[in-house]
Formats: sequence, C-alpha cells, structure tokens
Amino acid sequence: SGKKCREKIRVRTYAISGISLLEVKNKNNKGRTKKKRIQVQSKASLVADGGNEFLKQYAWYELDELTFHLENSFNRITLVNKGMTERLTIDLNLSFHNLHTDKDCSLDRLAIVELKRAGKSYSKIADIMKELRVKPSGFSKYCIGTALTSDKVKINRFKRKLRMAEKLMNRKLLFT
Repeated sequence: SGKKCREKIRVRTYAISGISLLEVKNKNNKGRTKKKRIQVQSKASLVADGGNEFLKQYAWYELDELTFHLENSFNRITLVNKGMTERLTIDLNLSFHNLHTDKDCSLDRLAIVELKRAGKSYSKIADIMKELRVKPSGFSKYCIGTALTSDKVKINRFKRKLRMAEKLMNRKLLFT
C-alpha cells in the first residue's frame, strides 16, 4: 500500500523437506526487516500449532482477522559464497493461484534473482550484475500474483513491473 512500515504474514511450505512455517516479517521505516517463524503442520493446523499465540507476540493481527488470498509456487536455486556473507537466490517457474477468484497465472519464463548480503560487504556478484547493466528492481511475488489474479485490485501501481515482466518473457500478461 506504499507505506514504509509493513508486515507480511505467510505460511511457507518447502517442497523438498515438506516443512511448513508460519512467518511474520516486519519492515520498519528504515528498511530493516525482522523475521520470526514457527514450524506448523499445515495452514489448516495453525490454531493447534500455536499460531494464535505466535501472532499475538510478533504480529499486528490475530489469526481470526486473516484470510488466505494467494498461493504461489516456484523452484528456487540458492548460491552462497564461501565466506557466508552473501546469498543469491534465483526463483523460476513462478505460478499463482488466487483462492478467492480461483484464477491461475504463471510466469514460467521469468527468473527472479535476489542478492542478499551481510551489511554493506563487498559483493563480486553485485559487480558482475552492474557490469551486465542489470539494475536492482523491487518485485513482490505476492503483489504481482494478486494483480494478475484478482479482479478487485487496482493494477495501475503494478503496470510498470508487469510490462517489464512481459518484455522479459516476451509474452502478453495484461489485456488492454
């Protein structure tokens, strides 16, 4: 919504291990993110797994105030440098399913690359990306998935990102 302080609450399930986590990510107005999470059996067992108590402690909302809107799935490649000071993730085969509209969409020809590093430490990958003229650009899988699958969300705010994705994938996403 354009606000600097924001919160993300999600249930994440890792395909390989089958482990599910209830996560709360809070980002403050200085760009710092704090993440807290607990292991749960599934999104259906949040109450039994202590989700209410967890959210009361770390989130702005309680379970009964939340509804599931969007499911996404993707394949992730993670690369970590030997010094463990930076991590590069590459998300591929993105697909979305809106639980309210039952609409599906996929961005299967797009790769989302994210570089995470400790503080302002030197990054060889950042230098390579700069050399290749790859500029940083924010991309929220949740926001893009919602914009593509919901009839109730105004997509003007996301048109630039959607057009960029169309161009990169060389395929039409929006109907104008």
